[in-house]
Amino acid sequence: MPSDEVTFYHYDGYGVEAKNVHYYSQVARVGDRIETSGQGRWDPKTGKCRTTIEEEIKQAFENVELTLKTAGGKGWEQVVKIVTYHVDLQPLHMELVIKNLKEKMRKRQPLWTLIGVAKLAFPDMHIEIDVVAYDPK
Repeated sequence: MPSDEVTFYHYDGYGVEAKNVHYYSQVARVGDRIETSGQGRWDPKTGKCRTTIEEEIKQAFENVELTLKTAGGKGWEQVVKIVTYHVDLQPLHMELVIKNLKEKMRKRQPLWTLIGVAKLAFPDMHIEIDVVAYDPK
């Protein structure tokens, strides 16, 4: 694939719904670079949202993994940059993100930007994650 060619992907379930209803893609690949849209607490098959902050953050991390693999990547092991958007900057939320980063990113520590926001896309949503990954194929 030429490095200037962009391909957009959508995972089954909520990813296709987001494409059709909200008019956006879950992930794009440009050459060896993969970028995701913000991933949150929804179950990718049903669209139903997780309720506890622990479940919400874990599901967002799982959705990032699914999204990267949908574009042909290997998952978290290829992530070079992460941006997390937080409605609430409580220490517990930070601890849970760090815990998940340590579980998913055993071989490297990515760049990380943490941004506090007033609201996210869905009511009672506390975190959203987007990443950039390098996949040299």
